[in-house]
Amino acid sequence: MNTINASEKREEVRLKSPEKLGAYMHAVRPSVWGILLAITILLIGFFYWAAYGEIEISVTTMAYVDDDDVMCWVEYADAMNIHSGMKVICNSTNGTVVRIDGNGMNIRDIAEAVGDYNIQAMMIRDNEVYYRVDIKLEEVLHDGVEDVKIIEREITPGEYILNYRGGEWE
Repeated sequence: MNTINASEKREEVRLKSPEKLGAYMHAVRPSVWGILLAITILLIGFFYWAAYGEIEISVTTMAYVDDDDVMCWVEYADAMNIHSGMKVICNSTNGTVVRIDGNGMNIRDIAEAVGDYNIQAMMIRDNEVYYRVDIKLEEVLHDGVEDVKIIEREITPGEYILNYRGGEWE
């Protein structure tokens, strides 16, 4: 009792003519190769971005500009990560952090420095402690309240996703 199913019979067939070859072989359609190529390109692009792209870790707040003096106030958690020399962008103008005051200030102390009208524009909340950050800009801006971004550091997306910092896993 030699039972051989149809698929096993097909494997034993020897093809002697090219016409019969097409009946036994199935080609992959070009659309499948296109999809595979697109997925491969996306993966290569993602890994390139993860290795060489940049993400800015920053603090965004409002700054008070008075002549050549630019100052902003940040909360305690942000103040602990800010130090002199950090890059600052204020109204498309580059600058650096000159110093950060270690003495906390409340809304009344800040209002004495900038006035009640500017306190509202700066969105300073009552019952919070803020720390003053002095900034030096490359260009002089008009007096008033401006958006400011203090850049703490720039990391690659791979570092951000994997929490890999300075040679150590966090």
